[in-house]
Amino acid sequence: MLDAGGTVVLPDEDHLLPDTLRDLVERHGVNTLVLVASVVNLLVRLDPDCLRGVDLMFIGGEPLSPEPVHALLLAHPDTTVVNCYGPVESFAFATMRPIRPEDCDLPHGVPIGRPVPGTEIHLVDGELCVAGTGLAHGYLRDPDRTAEVFVTVDVEGVPTRVYRTGDRAERDAQGVLHLLGRADRQVRVRGHRVELDEVESHAARRAGMRDCVAVALAGRSGAYERLALAFTGDADPDRVRAELRERLPGHLVPDVVRRLDELPRNANGQVDHRAVTELLRVPAPGKGLPMTAYTETTDSVDTTAAKATAPPAPAAEAVADGRAGGAGRTADTAPVEAADPIVRDYLTLVDDSMVAVLPHALHIAVELGVADVMDFAAAQPVAKIAELIDADPDSLGRLLAALATAGFFAGDAAGGFRLTPLGARLRRDDPHSLSASLVNTESQLAWLRATDTFRTGTASFNGGAGNGGADGFFGVKNTRRGENLAFLRRMRERTGRLYRQAAEAVDWSDSRVILDIGGADGFLLGEILPVAPHADGVLFDRPSVIDEVNLRGGVPGCRAVPGDFFVSVPVGADTHLLCSVLHDWTDEQAVRILRSSRRALAPGGRLLVIEMLVPEDGGQHVSHWSDLGMMVLTGGRERDRAGFARILEAAGYGMHGVLTIPESPFSVIEAR
Repeated sequence: MLDAGGTVVLPDEDHLLPDTLRDLVERHGVNTLVLVASVVNLLVRLDPDCLRGVDLMFIGGEPLSPEPVHALLLAHPDTTVVNCYGPVESFAFATMRPIRPEDCDLPHGVPIGRPVPGTEIHLVDGELCVAGTGLAHGYLRDPDRTAEVFVTVDVEGVPTRVYRTGDRAERDAQGVLHLLGRADRQVRVRGHRVELDEVESHAARRAGMRDCVAVALAGRSGAYERLALAFTGDADPDRVRAELRERLPGHLVPDVVRRLDELPRNANGQVDHRAVTELLRVPAPGKGLPMTAYTETTDSVDTTAAKATAPPAPAAEAVADGRAGGAGRTADTAPVEAADPIVRDYLTLVDDSMVAVLPHALHIAVELGVADVMDFAAAQPVAKIAELIDADPDSLGRLLAALATAGFFAGDAAGGFRLTPLGARLRRDDPHSLSASLVNTESQLAWLRATDTFRTGTASFNGGAGNGGADGFFGVKNTRRGENLAFLRRMRERTGRLYRQAAEAVDWSDSRVILDIGGADGFLLGEILPVAPHADGVLFDRPSVIDEVNLRGGVPGCRAVPGDFFVSVPVGADTHLLCSVLHDWTDEQAVRILRSSRRALAPGGRLLVIEMLVPEDGGQHVSHWSDLGMMVLTGGRERDRAGFARILEAAGYGMHGVLTIPESPFSVIEAR
C-alpha cells in the first residue's frame, strides 16, 4: 500500500465510533477501510452515514451477519464491500468475496469467495484446509500443536502441506466457497446432533437481528439439555423463536432466546462463547418483579404468536387448492409441511416405527435397570451387563445398539457399551432422572382404550371410572401403595424438570406461611423454603401421600397435614399454592377446590396457581397435548386465561396477575 503512494491512518481513540470515523474520512481522505465484522455492525446500527466517502471496505475476523451487511450495501451502493476469510496461520486473507445484496439471503450466509493469489484452498472430508506461500512454519515452541494442525495431505497425487482450520465448508457449482460452521461446534442436545452454526445462520436472517450466537446449556448431569440463542438488535425474542420453529426441525429450535444489549467479547474482539453460556445459564430477571397486570379486554391479547405460527402462504394455498379440487398444486402432489415440530418429527419418523418403538425401548431399559449398572468411563461387555440385570445377552445387545444411535449409550469397537450423560437420565439416582416417567404404564394402558373417552366424554383410566371415585386415577392410589409411590416419584421428577424455576421467579418476601395444596411429597415446597427462609411451610395432600411423607421423615421446615381439599384445607396461611392440581379436574371440581382455598386463606393473602396456559390465539404450545392427556387420564383439562378467570371468579377470587416462568411452559397465576 505504501509502495503505491497510499497513507495508513490509525485512530487515536481506543474505540472506532461514528464521529471518529467521519472525521478521519473528511480530514485525511480515507477511502479504504479494514474492519472486523462486529465493528461494522456497530457502525451500521449507530450511524451508517459515517461510512460515506469510503470506496472500498474489507471485512473479516468473524462470520458476517447478513442483516447489517445488507443495510450497508443499500446505504452505500457505490462502496465495494469485500468479505475476507483467513486464519492467522496463513498470512493476511486466504479468500475474498465482493459482496452482492443477494449474498445476504443465501442459506449459509455471505460466501467467503475464492482463494487469493498464492493461496490454495482444499476441502478434506469437508474441512477447509489452507495451503500456499503464506502458510506459517508452525507454533513457536509447540511441536505437538503444530503437528496436529499443520499436516501433509494428498492433493491429486501431490503431497501438500496444509493448515487445518477446523472450519467446515463447501464449494458451489461456480467454485465459490461457503462456510458451514465450525467442526468443533457440533454438540448433542437431548440426544440430537446440533450444529450451532446452523442455528446461528438461520437466526441471523431474522428481521431486527444484528449479532447472534447459539450455545448449548448443560444440566446437572453434565449432558447438554437445552439449546440457547443470544442476540443483539431490536427483534422480539418470542417472534424469533416462533419463526425458527417454522423453519427448523424441533431439535434445532432454541429453548431459550434472549436479547442482550451487547454480546460479551474477548480481548481480540471476538464473541466469548463461554461468557454467553454463563449469561444464558442464569434465568432471565424475574425474582421480585411484579406480575404482568391481567385484563380480559380483547385488546390485551397479543396476536404476534398467531401471525408467527401461521403456515406460509404457499402451504396454505396448497391446502385450499386440494380441498377445492382446483388447478395447480394439490395435497397429492405438494404435501404441506407441518409447522409444529412435534408433529413434523412424528410424521418424518412414523414410517420406520421409531416413534412407536422408542418409548417402549426406554421403558424396558429403565425397568431392567440397564443404566443403573453401567459405567461412564469404560465400556462393559454386553454379557457382563446382561449378567448383572438377569437379561438375555443377544436381546440386550440389540436394545443397547438401538438406543446408542439415539445417544443414550455409546459403543466401542469390541462390542461393549458405556453410559452417556443423556443415558444417565435413565438412572433412578440421577438428579434429572426420567426413570419414573418412562415406566408410567398406567398412562399407556389408559391410551389403549382412549377411544371411549372421545365417545363418552369420561376418562378412560381404569375402565372409565370417575377421577374422584374409588377406581379413579387418584382413588386407585389411595388403596395401592405401589402405584401411589410410582406416582409420587413421577411428580418429583416433573417438579425437578418443570416447576422448580418458580421458586426463583416468584417474590416470596411477603409470604409468612406457605400452604402447598395437593403438593405431593413436598418436593416443590422443599425448593421454595430455602429461597424464602423467613416463611413456614404446610404440606397438604391425600392421607396416603402424607403417610409416605412421614415415613420418609417429612419435609424440612414443613408440617404435613392430611385431608381432602374438596372439603377443606388448613387455615392460617397467607400464601396458597396449587401446582398442577386444577388441570386434574373438571371446572366444577376445580371450583370446589378453589372455594376450600378461599375460605381458609388469611385476610390479604394470595393464591398462586402454577399451570400451563393454553394460548388464546390457538398458537402452538405443549398445553394442547397435555390437555388430551388430562382428558384421557383424569377427566380434567388445561385452560386458557379466560378459563382460569372463569373458575377463579366462581370461587370468589379475582385474577391479579400472570408471571411466565423463565424457560418453562408453565405460568404463575396470582389470585386474590
